Amino acid sequence: RNAPSPHAYIPRRMLCVRTALRSCSLASPSSSSPRVTSHLPRFVSSRGLKQQQHQHSTAGSICILGNLLLPHTVHHSVARRNTTRIMSTTTSTNCFGDGAEAAPYSFSSAFDSGNGELVSATPEVLTVRLTEEPFTEKDGRKHFQWFHFRVTGAGGRNLKVVIANAGEASYPGGWADYKAFCSADRKTWHRVQSTSYDEAGGKLVIDLTPVPSDCVHLAYFVPYHYEQHLDLVGRAAAAPDVTHHTLGTTLDGRPLDCLRFGTPGNWIPEQQFAGTSPEDAAAVQKTREGLIPCEAQGGAKRVVWIIARQHPGESMASWWMEGFVRRLLDVEDPVARRVLRRAVVYVVPHMNPDGAIRGHLRTNAAGANLNREWGEPTLAFSPEVLHTRNAMDASGPVDLMLDVHGDEAE
Repeated sequence: RNAPSPHAYIPRRMLCVRTALRSCSLASPSSSSPRVTSHLPRFVSSRGLKQQQHQHSTAGSICILGNLLLPHTVHHSVARRNTTRIMSTTTSTNCFGDGAEAAPYSFSSAFDSGNGELVSATPEVLTVRLTEEPFTEKDGRKHFQWFHFRVTGAGGRNLKVVIANAGEASYPGGWADYKAFCSADRKTWHRVQSTSYDEAGGKLVIDLTPVPSDCVHLAYFVPYHYEQHLDLVGRAAAAPDVTHHTLGTTLDGRPLDCLRFGTPGNWIPEQQFAGTSPEDAAAVQKTREGLIPCEAQGGAKRVVWIIARQHPGESMASWWMEGFVRRLLDVEDPVARRVLRRAVVYVVPHMNPDGAIRGHLRTNAAGANLNREWGEPTLAFSPEVLHTRNAMDASGPVDLMLDVHGDEAE
């Protein structure tokens, strides 16, 4: 607390580090990096150090909560602490400036699934650029189209949010008639009907007239956060006849969760019940004669694999998966009971948590499009597919595999 500078004092529970602060010995900003002048959070020591204004890069920021480090990609050393990895796809900054054109609001994408870099801000227009993912060799490009960021302090004012590089996105044709999502509480989301795409200029314009709250989130589609995935897995694993397996770890060290519904073995057909009259007996016999052999005789349970979210920007696949898992858990659902009597169902709810948290559209942490990796997956580039495929092979002959996707561009 007797530090000579405000940045040498590290609060007990949280330290915010911006990547260009010289006092933290982070990477020097390149000449091409966008630069703004903004006020950093106030760190007050016992000597009453005052808030200072610094010029810094908006290329990224990190947040350390206790001993929990958010996963990032570039390694630096910060204030005698252990090595920290910095995610280059997130930005958190105040938009305050000097003069009449100062923007009295703040912008951030430094959170789970965040994607968006601040380009410029005036009282009426916020210009954002989407961050590219690592190069995908099999697709021959750097993907991007997913966005998720928030604006604070602009409640009640009219604001145009411009995504400047929308025309360079992976699927620019998907912007036609597209409507962005907006939420003030991150629970209830609505389409912004005043969203428009300037095809000539390659810009997506989200017209908020007015901004509905002092803290609003804007997203490509309704996000499904990693915490929601963990909640879903926890609830399902606590249910009877459900077994949790960790198939392996992702490139960022996250567990690849798998839920097994049911137990391998044989099944016996249900008894056909009817009245005691000859007519009833004839009806039962006719029903049995129309059954396929496995339905009439039973036998080994079928092996079913259902996976979702290979493409992290398709968050609608996670919402589908939540409904599907809940239905399998419903003891009063006759269809689910019939399925689980005849099959063992393996569910991988989230194939690409790294890409989702990083705000990617198509790829994992290394730039692998997992949907193109099933022929030759590797531990170094696409471990998510390798672990899943190995588990599928170990489960025996697979009778059905369903890969759940979603497409906002259609």
